[in-house]
Amino acid sequence: MTDIETMCQRVLDNPDFEPNELELALACQSTLSSNHVIALNKVIPENLISEVVLTGPQQLSSISDLQLSSRQNEAIFMLCKIWSMLLHHFNKREDIAIRWLKQPKRPLAGQYPINLMQSNAGSEAVLGLIERLNTGDFS
Repeated sequence: MTDIETMCQRVLDNPDFEPNELELALACQSTLSSNHVIALNKVIPENLISEVVLTGPQQLSSISDLQLSSRQNEAIFMLCKIWSMLLHHFNKREDIAIRWLKQPKRPLAGQYPINLMQSNAGSEAVLGLIERLNTGDFS
């Protein structure tokens, strides 16, 4: 069985990595260590992780014994996938990727992608929009 830390690393290394649903569900049952979440700050800006996974303005660096639910683990995986796809699409320009996540999008009913990413269905909608952008579908 693959753990959630390995899944996150694989998707950050390869935006096309797509685990099957069962594999992801089983991985999300594993524990994501607070050290790994904090290490993700080197790849994904901390405020994005906090906005998607944590409730309130907690700082990840101040959390020593973080216990995440399987839903939060899945949210982190989806954030890793979305972040990886955006960096690929925007030629590794983090500033543009952050701006894209924090501006309303008409195809997402005028919602901000970052706000939708707090649910699995919302993350899937954001992924779908990024895939459309990657194929040149701007409708």
